[in-house]
Amino acid sequence: MILAVAGAILMQGASTVTNTDSAGNHVDWIAVPKAQGIAECMRSTIPAFDLVLLCRTAAGDRLEGCLPDPDRPQPQANVAKFAVCTAKGYRVRATDQSGKRVTGTDVRVPIHLRSAP
Repeated sequence: MILAVAGAILMQGASTVTNTDSAGNHVDWIAVPKAQGIAECMRSTIPAFDLVLLCRTAAGDRLEGCLPDPDRPQPQANVAKFAVCTAKGYRVRATDQSGKRVTGTDVRVPIHLRSAP
């Protein structure tokens, strides 16, 4: 499912996507799912969950190396992949006691997904 969502998002970014069908006929994509449609599919297929990612702080206030925290209950594989993918959007600034920025430290990221009513 994650690959299908990624494909739909990539296609959305292109102004014209062309392809051929199984018979070699030319195909023009007339419409592709928008973010809202993709989100609706995700709500109906990914269960509500709570998990914690264990990540490292990196340059540019980014996170890297995120994986489900091995000390917590493990989610289904597709849920874990979804959560790890969301980590790309988090920004965090770690500082030591003197206020100096640091990178390469571990941080836990709690993620709670609930379907909207």
